[in-house]
Amino acid sequence: RGFGHEEMERIAGWIDRVVTHIDDEAEIGKVRAEITELCEAKPLYPGMY
Repeated sequence: RGFGHEEMERIAGWIDRVVTHIDDEAEIGKVRAEITELCEAKPLYPGMY
């Protein structure tokens, strides 16, 4: 996907947020949406999203 340092920091932050809010479906949903946004911007295969 071409992830660099900035994306890796975001991913680490998402992991921390999910672990910290493991029972908070709203927060996990926010993280899921942010992950989807990143994956759409940098798809594994062109045209995947």
